[in-house]
Parts: sequence; C-alpha cells; structure tokens
Amino acid sequence: MSHGSEVPIVNSPLRWSSTASPGLRGAMTVLGSKLVGVGVAYALLGGPDSVSGSHVAWALMTASVTGLIVALTLIARCRHISPVHTLRLLLPSRADFKGMRGPCMALATSLGFVVAVSHMVEFPQAHSPEVYEAALSPVLWVDNVLLAPVVEELMLRGFLFDAMRRRAVASAVIVTGGVGAMLHLSFPQVLFVTPMQMILSYVRARTGTVSVCIVLHVGYNLAALVTAFLLASVSGSPLI
Repeated sequence: MSHGSEVPIVNSPLRWSSTASPGLRGAMTVLGSKLVGVGVAYALLGGPDSVSGSHVAWALMTASVTGLIVALTLIARCRHISPVHTLRLLLPSRADFKGMRGPCMALATSLGFVVAVSHMVEFPQAHSPEVYEAALSPVLWVDNVLLAPVVEELMLRGFLFDAMRRRAVASAVIVTGGVGAMLHLSFPQVLFVTPMQMILSYVRARTGTVSVCIVLHVGYNLAALVTAFLLASVSGSPLI
C-alpha cells in the first residue's frame, strides 16, 4: 500500500507508486504537448492547405518527439533524476516477460484480424495518395515503430493507467484501452487497434510495468507495417 512518505523506486520509474506519478495530469500534459507539436510542425511546413503525405509523416514524428520529451521530463521530476537517465530505464528485464506467451499470441491473432478485415472490406482512406506517400516515408516508419509506441505507452499505460488504477484495475484496463483506440480517430483504425489496446492494458495490469507494453507495441507496429507492404507488393491491395 502506498503512503505519503513512500520513497519512489528510483531504479524502476515505470513501476511507480501513486505518490510518484502525475497521473491524469501527466497524461493530459503529454497529449497536449503532442497536439502542440503537430500544430508547430504544420505551421513550419506551410499550413494545412499545403499538407502532403510527407508533411503528415513529419507532423506525426514532431508530435511524438515533443510528447516523449515531456513524458520523460515528468518521470524525471517525480524520480528526481535526469530525463536522459530515464531512457535507460525504459528497457524491461527478462523476468518481466514471464507468462507473456498468451498476450503475444493474442496480439498476433489481433493482427491477423486486421489483415483479414482490411482485405475483405474496402476503406476509401486506404486509396488516398496522401496515405501511400506517408506510408512510404522513412520518417513515418521511425515514428510508428519507435517513437509513437513509447509515447503512447507512457501516456496511457503509464500516467492514465495509474490514475484509473486507484479506482479499480478493471476500469484502468478498459479506459486506457478504449482511449488508446479512440486516439486513432478514423473508424477503420479504431476498429483495428481496439483489441491490441485492450491486450496491452491487460499486460500493464498483469506485469505492473510499462516496459513490456512498449516492447510489445513496437513489435506489433513493426509486424503490421511489414505485413502490409508484403501483401501490397504481392497482390496490389491497399495498405492496412
């Protein structure tokens, strides 16, 4: 049980107690910083009227970088360590992956569901030239595979989960999974990522760490992008 005088565990900031996490305030701060990053990027790239696929990729990456800096700064302030030092502590230990075979299989099944549905149902957004241009950008790959998963996990399974956990763990799983899905905005993406988001929230509840969620999220996004391009190159079908 957490007490007001409890000293945070400095060597494991992603297993923070309620006294060492900004909670909902932290989640909203990271989200706000991402929106600011998008706005600044579009302003520097010429405004919304000149948006192209590459502009979208750069805007998303700018949002992720901004959010990551803010998230690491918030953790560092709670732990009284430097933001750079927190990067080393994002890596999970081998023990954290104990019992993760089930969630990994569930994520693979979820990705299979995404692939199957996306090739049975035609979504107009998938044929947009902007979507193809953005998807071919190395910037988007760096963001989707490396930056965005880290920021999203720190914001949702870190700060927001901690705030909701004080009420009930089940509520934390449902709310963080649902919010994570809704943040993807478009209907196809919300449909596709909801199972993945719920699985990651379950992993957070089971392991007590965000580190494993980050690794699984990175792996899922990488597998999804590689699968999409392999299928598109073979069949000429739209990207996921």
